[in-house]
Amino acid sequence: MGRRRLAWIIAGAALAAGAGSFLACYIYIRGLDVSKLAEPLPEPTLILDRDGKPAAQLSASRIEPVPLPQMPKSLIDAVVAVEDKRFFEHPGVDVQSVVRALVRDVLRGGYSEGASTITQQLARNLFLNADKTLGRKLREAAYALKIDMTYGKDDILELYLNSIYLGEGSYGVQSAAKTYFGKNVQDLTLPEAALLAALPKAPSRYSPLRDEAQALERRNTVLALMRDQGKITAEAYERAKAAPLGVVKSGKGDGLKGRYPAYVDAVMSEAADRYGFTEEQLLTGGLRITTELDPAVQNAVDDVYKDDSLFPASKPIS
Repeated sequence: MGRRRLAWIIAGAALAAGAGSFLACYIYIRGLDVSKLAEPLPEPTLILDRDGKPAAQLSASRIEPVPLPQMPKSLIDAVVAVEDKRFFEHPGVDVQSVVRALVRDVLRGGYSEGASTITQQLARNLFLNADKTLGRKLREAAYALKIDMTYGKDDILELYLNSIYLGEGSYGVQSAAKTYFGKNVQDLTLPEAALLAALPKAPSRYSPLRDEAQALERRNTVLALMRDQGKITAEAYERAKAAPLGVVKSGKGDGLKGRYPAYVDAVMSEAADRYGFTEEQLLTGGLRITTELDPAVQNAVDDVYKDDSLFPASKPIS
């Protein structure tokens, strides 16, 4: 057998093997089930008072979903700038970042967690565990490709922003906005948005409630990336960089949870007995339950019950 013929046989075999591997990967990715992403995120139920105003909130979920159009553009730009600058260009996996990470790993002689896109992070959070193995990384990439094949970029970004952990018990940007700034996400300023975008990499390390200096440095890094990527002007960068953190340390900011517990228990009981709602529907169905609650009267009643001097002491147990 001549050398040329042997070379052609080897090349053909390699090509067939490559095509077979590609087809196998394609079939595997196509067969992945990512329908979980189509399920609506749990939404809290609101108890409305007699004037139709929110009086209390019921929720078994840590997530408070907000539609992407209601989020400030500065927040979206900040997250994309720091987490995945080619998010709108790649198919779920950023090959350039993967190659760069592989080269870095070879030079360092170890395996790192770098190069995960926003879509890969979403896939890991929803479908995989957190073990740091090559097998898990490959499955994460496969899920990311399938997610990108199935859903639009805005849908993926909305799911990510509503579910990502941002520290201090806050899941999603709405909860984090209330935790750190005592406001809704749509009211965030540019420096506040940059601070939230700074957190996914290491929520505990960069939490402004734990280390203001670290949080400020990381926030300004995000702002610099936004400037360098043309998301904000140099003037906007300088103004935002000079702004204080503006963190509200007085609490979580959501005064509706846990209010009027006795009244709410009665409402839940009536909703279940009279209308057949399940507990899950009441806690996560996003219902709006209109009641005859009068906050002034209810607050007065609560104040009375809190005053032990108005009640006789219990008799000693014999």
